[in-house]
Amino acid sequence: MVVLAVAEGEHRDGPHADRVAASAVSLTTGRERSALAAVAAGRIWRVFKPEDARQCSVYVDTQAAAASYVYAILSPGGLASPEFAEWADRDSRRYASDLSSSLRKRIHGTAMPKLSEAAARDMRRLDPDASLDTAFQAAVRILFRLLLIAWAEDEGILPYDRNDSYRRKSLTQQALRLANDPKLGAANGRGYSIFEDLKALWAVFDGGSAEMGVPAYNGGLFDNNTAIGQQIARLRLTDSTVASVLRTLLTTDADDDEPPGMADFSGMSVREFGTIYEELLEYRLSEAPQDLTADLTPADDAPGGEAKIAYLAGDPYLHDKSGQRKSTGSYFTKPFAVDHLLAEALHPALEEHLQRVANVLTTEGDAAASEALWDFAVLDPASGSGHFLVAACDMIAEQFSKFQDNNSLAGVADALDRMRSAARTALEGRDPAAEAMITDRDLLARLAARKCLYAVDISEMATELCKVAMWVRTFVPGLPMYSLDHQIVSGNILLGVPSVDEAVDLLDPPKHRKPGQGSLAAEAIRVPLDRANAYETIARRLDESDHDEIEAASAARSDAGRALESARYLFDAALALRLGFLLTDRKGRIPETTDAESIVAMVRLQDETSGSAYAALRELDPHGRRPTHLPLMFPEVYRPDRPAGPGFDCVVGNPPWEKVIVDREAWWGLHIPGVRSDPVARRRARIDAHESSNPDLAEEFEADKQRAERLKKALRRAFPDLGSGHTDLYKAFCWANIAAVRAGGTVGMVLPRSAMSDAGMAKWRRRLFKNAGGGA
Repeated sequence: MVVLAVAEGEHRDGPHADRVAASAVSLTTGRERSALAAVAAGRIWRVFKPEDARQCSVYVDTQAAAASYVYAILSPGGLASPEFAEWADRDSRRYASDLSSSLRKRIHGTAMPKLSEAAARDMRRLDPDASLDTAFQAAVRILFRLLLIAWAEDEGILPYDRNDSYRRKSLTQQALRLANDPKLGAANGRGYSIFEDLKALWAVFDGGSAEMGVPAYNGGLFDNNTAIGQQIARLRLTDSTVASVLRTLLTTDADDDEPPGMADFSGMSVREFGTIYEELLEYRLSEAPQDLTADLTPADDAPGGEAKIAYLAGDPYLHDKSGQRKSTGSYFTKPFAVDHLLAEALHPALEEHLQRVANVLTTEGDAAASEALWDFAVLDPASGSGHFLVAACDMIAEQFSKFQDNNSLAGVADALDRMRSAARTALEGRDPAAEAMITDRDLLARLAARKCLYAVDISEMATELCKVAMWVRTFVPGLPMYSLDHQIVSGNILLGVPSVDEAVDLLDPPKHRKPGQGSLAAEAIRVPLDRANAYETIARRLDESDHDEIEAASAARSDAGRALESARYLFDAALALRLGFLLTDRKGRIPETTDAESIVAMVRLQDETSGSAYAALRELDPHGRRPTHLPLMFPEVYRPDRPAGPGFDCVVGNPPWEKVIVDREAWWGLHIPGVRSDPVARRRARIDAHESSNPDLAEEFEADKQRAERLKKALRRAFPDLGSGHTDLYKAFCWANIAAVRAGGTVGMVLPRSAMSDAGMAKWRRRLFKNAGGGA
């Protein structure tokens, strides 16, 4: 065991002080190869098992005065027996689980129904035709604004304990006032002051306040310039609604031992944000088709005809996909699966990468090695809210930190010094405790998140929460929230061309080229990609440690996007060919086109033509977005001169296990409360009756069926080896992921057992194991 002595209180009283101690412990144990470490801070000892440094936030605290516990933890006998450690670990995990479970029940049972239904009513006050889906998305965003600020105040990221001006306006103080005065909010229930106070607090978090000691974080979740942000800015939620939501989320009830107070968010892990979000994916707002009771059963079905009506016909109400309301659920990747996949896929890729950097240091020197360190790319192609990405960031930061400790790259050290200096300048000496939180490991994590990690998800809200998770995990006091809009994007990699070579071969088939003849399509794609990478290089060399650099990086990436526009049309044409939306002549070429420029012109024209091949591509996406071509989304990863080769070094994640089909009973169950629990005959009769009396919904159902059918056909054309049986999204992702990884890269996926046994996946398994011989 290694024992590290620090000043009393340093490891626990300051915000994130455990991370300061954990960084030192990680370096110490890295040298000593010890299985356990303790931080001794006066009367308090904190014991870690730091073999997995990103779990250093898991520890045992004990007072030295409690000698028996100290002896139980540290004595040879205590360490030799697993019972104590297992008991401590089991009970601490149970406590954390109870906190999380309680919060999620309050969210599902009270907070989200009140918040989303109130948002829908107010939006329809302004616009009778306002979308219920938009209202739900606004409510989700408000919920996560509240959770993030509550967590940030408890963790010390926001200066609740260090700045009187902030404390008076803080969410914690608002919650405590509500806890101590049950009548607050009810007395003026029709007022709007509480919600307006929340808007002011969100503006402080977003734009910063020198008086309150809050730097401008520029968080996308708080941005009022987005479509959802503008809707939230216009909302007027009553004091009674907001007070009820805040009490539910943020306060604890009084009991015999404790007065009412603020719920403890400091024990929440970043993963909990993702868990909550992924459970909320099961919910939607609908209009009550008839009067409903609080448990969402039709009032007419109440025994004896006596029912307390909670929703009148036409009122918005929140329910899950069964048509009922649930209070718990689990829709996220379990931590053990995340840890296992990263250990088996990401860690080997990191080892190979760092060996390559060491070779560069030997042969080309410090400057080249400092730049090569960041030339490492990890993709989660269906990221959800970022479980894998956050854990990957921790692992990369830990390995990079050890490498830097052993090699002292001057270029990397200079970048860390610049960021530390910028943070201290922003804090202006007002917050010494926050300055003490700034560690090299956290600065490295911030850089790794900006330069090495990429994510795509079909849900725009999921990508926003993925960004939040990365910001939270890589938070450095004084530094603004850097832009992640380039690395974390909303889209669908299944609907895109995965490589430059495939795009060229589709546009200019090799069988029609003479031996040694080049391709005009290849040149037409290479030139804009080179220009885009020149701009991307500018962006990557900026630290984004102040707003000027963030704006400069954003401008460079905007220039890169404009440079790629012609290539984007070429890739769209290639995808249209791949999916059979564009016909070719007998020579395999697009009729009436002779070169890449004419292809660009043709597709650009079709961009605005109803019924065109390009329109067909957009119809495949539920939001009408352009296709997601990875080489154009992330050109720096696919540059041909990349030393490791074009493509991602590691692709990791948990793709959706979902059949591409619209089930009639499941679909109508979203619109008819309780119908899925009816006996079969009654269920079908109710659906038939509802379909007949609601032609708009019947039309929507048919549109969803047709969209699913189009997507199924497109996926089978894009991935012709999907095999027989249902078209399942996980099968398509299996093929897409091995197309995204570079030669010799690694892939780690959470898959159903059928991936290894289904006859329809035999070709994929053969491809996978063939590639495994070469390291993929």
